[in-house]
Amino acid sequence: MKNFDDNKTYWNDGGKHQESYDILMEALVPHEGKAKTKEGEVLRAVTNITYDYYNNGNCNIAHKVNKPCHNEDCFEDSDECMWCGGDGTVLSNPRISNDHWASQLSAIRYTVPNITDDLDKVIQLIKDPEKHYNYAYDGEEQMLYENLLNKCIEWVLTKYTITEEPRVIKNKLTLH
Repeated sequence: MKNFDDNKTYWNDGGKHQESYDILMEALVPHEGKAKTKEGEVLRAVTNITYDYYNNGNCNIAHKVNKPCHNEDCFEDSDECMWCGGDGTVLSNPRISNDHWASQLSAIRYTVPNITDDLDKVIQLIKDPEKHYNYAYDGEEQMLYENLLNKCIEWVLTKYTITEEPRVIKNKLTLH
């Protein structure tokens, strides 16, 4: 993989379509609650999913399932175990935590054409027990989220035009 620049992410305000993203978010996504358009809902969903990755290590979107530590020499309350850190349990098979997150993923999957492969890669990362609650982001993981964001933004831009006048968008589906 080519070198990944952390500064060129939406999280760091340097995404590929950052200016368009900022304008679309301001125009289509309310500060609270659902958006009024499917395009706004897609932006809200992809932003929430990305936020949970960067800010929370996917701890909200993925429900962790613990099982007993498989290290026979592990003693609970011992911080020497490399597998569980001494709490006696290890993470096993995280899953999407609830209907809220499932609906966020569905808003993207069933609205944005040709998104399935990118979305499935993000879901695979979310469910990876080795990556869950991981705050050590590598470029390959970040690219999964950046690609998902890019495709969603590019799809929204097929529906809306950002005019020359700052912070104004027009729906391409309506007559001007």
